[in-house]
Amino acid sequence: MKKLAAFPSHKFDLNTSQILKDLPVEDIKILERHKTTHLYRKGQVIFRENSYPSGIYILESGMVKKYKMDGQENEHIVYICTPGEIMGFQSVLSVERYLDSAATLQDSVITFIPREDFLEVIQSSPKLTNKLLKILSHEFGVLINTLAIQAQRSVKERLIINLVALRDKFKPIDAAPEEIVHIELSRTDLAYMTGATREAVVRELRELKQQNLVETNGSEIAILDYVKLLGLAKY
Repeated sequence: MKKLAAFPSHKFDLNTSQILKDLPVEDIKILERHKTTHLYRKGQVIFRENSYPSGIYILESGMVKKYKMDGQENEHIVYICTPGEIMGFQSVLSVERYLDSAATLQDSVITFIPREDFLEVIQSSPKLTNKLLKILSHEFGVLINTLAIQAQRSVKERLIINLVALRDKFKPIDAAPEEIVHIELSRTDLAYMTGATREAVVRELRELKQQNLVETNGSEIAILDYVKLLGLAKY
């Protein structure tokens, strides 16, 4: 039997956790000069769309959703950040308002670095500049992949692809394909990610549950059979 290829999660991962790694000691000292670290409770907004950026945010622990609002005040989740990822640097670089909002999906510890310190390091660090160029180029590819799924896939396929991608975010490091992974995400947030109504997502989840591919308990979704789920994604 043909072996099923792994899901290409790197095509949907911004990989921003690499931005500040392995920088020279002098650069690290500048970034740590005025940094602060705070606990954000579940559901707390970190920054809002159209507000002016005052710095960058590093997710130390927890999980954060990035989202946009449409004209009918409907929320559309564009990305979920996991520990190590950096938020808000794009708007700092472009000197523009935030293009999206960020809020915690669970209690999270977040470090803030002021805009002035971040920009100072960029001015003096070719290494950081090169990293940012690579990350921004990769981010464009992630955007194209996400838009293609939204435009070309059915609700069921979009939901399954999101579940598979979320499994990669929630799973322990080096989890085996057969290992059961639990995703903690409300049906409403999952609907926002999928670009479908809550009712449609609940209906599709019920079908997946009947096929013994997932199990649900409140807002928790357990991925029972990753391999079969990945097969249904047809990605």
